[in-house]
Amino acid sequence: MTSQKPTRTTAETPQRALLESEAITNISRTLNQSLELERIFAQIVTEVIGIIDQSYRVVIHLFDEHHQRLHAVAISERHPQGIETKTLLHLQVRPDNEFDFGMLDEEEIHYASMHAGHGVAGRVIESGKPLLLEDIRSDLRYLTTGSDIQLRSIVVVPILNGEQRLGTLSVLGDSVGLFSTADQKLLEKICVQAAIAVENARLLEAERQQRALAQAQSEIAALLNKTLSMDEILAGIIVHTRKFFEVRAVNIMLVEGDQLRIARKIGYGPEEMPAEGEHIEIAGLSEDHLIRQACLDGRTIVLRQGDLDTWPPPDVLPWVRSFACVPLKIGDRVIGLLNADSDQPKSFGKLEFEQLEIFANSASSAVNNAQLYYELEQALQMEKATRQQLIRADKLTSMGRMVASVAHELNNPLQTIKNCLFLIDQSYAGQEDDDILSLALSEVERLTLIVNRLRDVYRPAEAESFQTVYLRDLLLDLEPLLETHLRRNQVTLSLPSQGLSGLRIEAYPDQLKQVFLNLSLNAIEAMQPKGGHLVVTADLSKDGKKIGIAFHDTGPGIPDADLKVIFDPFYTTKSAGLGLGLSICYDIVQNHGGSIEVFNNKDGGATFTVWLPAIQRTKRRSSSTARDGA
Repeated sequence: MTSQKPTRTTAETPQRALLESEAITNISRTLNQSLELERIFAQIVTEVIGIIDQSYRVVIHLFDEHHQRLHAVAISERHPQGIETKTLLHLQVRPDNEFDFGMLDEEEIHYASMHAGHGVAGRVIESGKPLLLEDIRSDLRYLTTGSDIQLRSIVVVPILNGEQRLGTLSVLGDSVGLFSTADQKLLEKICVQAAIAVENARLLEAERQQRALAQAQSEIAALLNKTLSMDEILAGIIVHTRKFFEVRAVNIMLVEGDQLRIARKIGYGPEEMPAEGEHIEIAGLSEDHLIRQACLDGRTIVLRQGDLDTWPPPDVLPWVRSFACVPLKIGDRVIGLLNADSDQPKSFGKLEFEQLEIFANSASSAVNNAQLYYELEQALQMEKATRQQLIRADKLTSMGRMVASVAHELNNPLQTIKNCLFLIDQSYAGQEDDDILSLALSEVERLTLIVNRLRDVYRPAEAESFQTVYLRDLLLDLEPLLETHLRRNQVTLSLPSQGLSGLRIEAYPDQLKQVFLNLSLNAIEAMQPKGGHLVVTADLSKDGKKIGIAFHDTGPGIPDADLKVIFDPFYTTKSAGLGLGLSICYDIVQNHGGSIEVFNNKDGGATFTVWLPAIQRTKRRSSSTARDGA
């Protein structure tokens, strides 16, 4: 490095001192009037090039600490036509004093070619000390790029906020020895104002973000006070997350055992993510998968473009430039994940990291409260249903005792009447009243059969007296029994055509046939006078332990008030009914170890489902299989 010539230490004229004073005043006035960094930086470079008239260019660079790179943000150049000033980037300062430069175009990358430690400005930002070079071509600290052949002398001063390096202010000349220490001191004063501008913008952004975060938390708290509906709370969380952190897409996954359920999502394309309600096996994810790590370790994961050598990583979508995965925790227990995907490379800085975790704490409480409320609601519904079943069972038991007692009392006189009629018939055989006696005997026989059937229904069931019954055989017997009713009432019947092969139950066949027939007749009657469609389906439960036989009709449905008492004895809406049909069906199914459910269909009509214990499937003989598979 060659020795430098002595430099001037004071301003040359009182006019120069006046210009400096006016420049400082103008910049201070702009600082008081505006917090827009672009406007303030443009004012600074314009004032400096006007005062230091030997310069042909003045540039402000800001330091990208993440990439260790300097970006030119404002430049003023002297041309024969006059001075031209422009800002090169729309930038934003973050509350942690990091700059958000956004996406850079080719021109901006050209002006941002300097890195910390390289070139004069790079050395200044690395050391935090100013440099004044009278002849850059004889100074090894200058980084030759060949892009600026007229540059001969330069002075560069760092913009500092305490110990933090924010950027540099550079003045360039086309002759040797153009700048003095007085120019350097002027730049140092102006750099103080530039640092104040950055600090003011930082404080404003910090205050804005804190206010927005407080508002988001307040709105979540208000939502929690307003509702405990899981759907409403999840929708509120993802909307506020997307709005506050200004990201493209957000999703929430809830832990359910060894799986993650996609509970709610927003901002994703139709093929970019599993549908809401679908599950992801945690164990099925690779050990280094980001979602698996966050779920098992309970720690927040943030990745930004530039953190990795190759981008995007395999776990994120192609358009993602920043990714955050925040566990929702109650204590040390992870109950879900809040995931945010951004198409901007710097969406999640240090402050956003902290804010995400604060936000996640509020979201965790809201989700946990909604889960507890849902579980409590389910428990209460189950307790209510159990209580109603006990009340109904007690009523049915009382009715059973009454019916059994009445049937017993009726049976004795019926047998006496039957015997007397038989003796009379034998004594007066062939006489003109023979037809009347035969009719009387037939009707008494029918009454005896009805009484015996009532006694059978309310006699305690014994498992050893059950028969093994193929469900398909029972259902196929329905069609001929219902044929006349279906035709007369303009109702079509659909029975299951497949899936029944091998489905077996232990039952009294005649009793179950009575239940199926009763439910079918009720459905046919409900679809009058217009008629409709009766669909019978049969399916195994998820655990394979029960068979559900469902009777769907297209009638008007059942009023909600009637749904609660529809199986109660003697409850009926029919003018000529006794209200015993469904209660007898209910009791028969209970005696078979099953249950009956009823609900209204969304598209109209009602569905009655009979659940019965299933016998585990076994391979049947080929002849049986051929019959059942028909």
